[in-house]
Amino acid sequence: MDIAFTNSHLTHFMQFLKHPLTILSFILFSGLFSLSLYSSWQRNQASSAQVTRLELEVAEMNLEVTALAEVTSSATSSLSLEKIIRDQLLMQKSGESVMQLLMQKSGESVMQLPEITEKMASKVIASPTPQPQAEWLKLLTR
Repeated sequence: MDIAFTNSHLTHFMQFLKHPLTILSFILFSGLFSLSLYSSWQRNQASSAQVTRLELEVAEMNLEVTALAEVTSSATSSLSLEKIIRDQLLMQKSGESVMQLLMQKSGESVMQLPEITEKMASKVIASPTPQPQAEWLKLLTR
């Protein structure tokens, strides 16, 4: 059986297309499709902005990691370890004397060291780990 597209079929199809419900359905379908495209576009824009923000954050963290790696490598070097040992722990090599200088910060008054009497000096010098004042006293009284 051969189906022929006759003039009457074309007329019925045209009437179907011109029917108000068909037109309304087409308009609703087009509106939903457009809304879906717009929603996808907005999500794409938001994702792009987030990716850019995260890339900047990663770049900042990479810079911070690089800076911390430099600090770590310099802190573990032999010169840094010696500086910590000498400055903070007041240790010295044999035959050396360590002097600790008090630095004045801007806006602060210089702390006055109390006068060391002979009785105080003998106590300080007799202690097993000499204090900075005792080291000064020993250095100045040579």
